[in-house]
Amino acid sequence: MYLSKSGFYKKKGINISSHPKYKSHSEVDSFEIIHVNDITQQHEGSLDCGLYVAAYADHISKGNLVPTFDPDFTRIQYASLLWNYGMQKIQAEPTVTVRHQKGQSGFIGMLISVT
Repeated sequence: MYLSKSGFYKKKGINISSHPKYKSHSEVDSFEIIHVNDITQQHEGSLDCGLYVAAYADHISKGNLVPTFDPDFTRIQYASLLWNYGMQKIQAEPTVTVRHQKGQSGFIGMLISVT
């Protein structure tokens, strides 16, 4: 409903009544809301919401329900995944493509790509 009232669809040129992705829905359809009890939550006063957002998004994107998880273990798990990814990038020995052009003050290099 908010997207409709805020003019989002109109600005994007989407006609809800005839668009194939929207024609089976009403303009006022809302998202399905599921109430879940006893889920893992961050401690009061903590500013560490990123871990919880990432964990919930990860589980929900895989089609799972909202998880109960151990925050300390999940931090270690994500840290090891990021460390492993970083090590793979370092070991891949990136290839840098630079194109040189003559400018007013001599030759300049333009970074084209890093793979």
